[in-house]
Amino acid sequence: MMQAKHSSAGRLTLPVIVVAAVLAAVYAVVTVMSYPVAFGIWQFRLSEAMMLLIPLGVINLQSPLFADKEKLHIRPNNLGFAAAVGVTLGCFLANYFNPGNLGPVDYLGGTCATAVSAYITYKISGNNKALNLYRTGRITLKQLWLQPSFYLLPLPSVVLNGAIVGVYLPFLFTPAEEMGLSLMLTNIAVFSVCEAVVVYVLGLALLSLMLPQENRYQRI
Repeated sequence: MMQAKHSSAGRLTLPVIVVAAVLAAVYAVVTVMSYPVAFGIWQFRLSEAMMLLIPLGVINLQSPLFADKEKLHIRPNNLGFAAAVGVTLGCFLANYFNPGNLGPVDYLGGTCATAVSAYITYKISGNNKALNLYRTGRITLKQLWLQPSFYLLPLPSVVLNGAIVGVYLPFLFTPAEEMGLSLMLTNIAVFSVCEAVVVYVLGLALLSLMLPQENRYQRI
């Protein structure tokens, strides 16, 4: 179970389970419905943008930026934790119901990559300088895009998916005897770039859209 001292709880409460289930269903449906681009080496899995819902509500109140509590526009909540659980479960469901089913290796490998990426994203979100500057009213939403630390949030998804899925996936499409080191490295690079396009463009846009709404999820 994911625990974080900077979230309000990080526990599987009933509201968290409900939200996680909804997000898992959305992830799976969007992935399966976009089948032509959601599976394979050239994989633009649009649902991966939901990885950037994980920073929502994840706040480390011990950060120096929150020394003046009156400047805090948002209180910690469990939306990010629910998103982390939801996208992980959603990945498993999407791979399981993949019309071109690739088997247990893909069920477990893809889910493992998503789970580790979600965990790391969750852990680094509470101390993200760009988010905390925005939350304390020191920068605007537009200025958020100018903060270098803002672009660290999608990085775990790119690195972990490239390092895990990008390694095993080619073997599910190419005979092992034809798989050389150069081809493997090329596949890892291609998969990582595809993931980066989704999480850096769609994911960060989704996060920016949701950030002003963080206060609406205090009951999660």
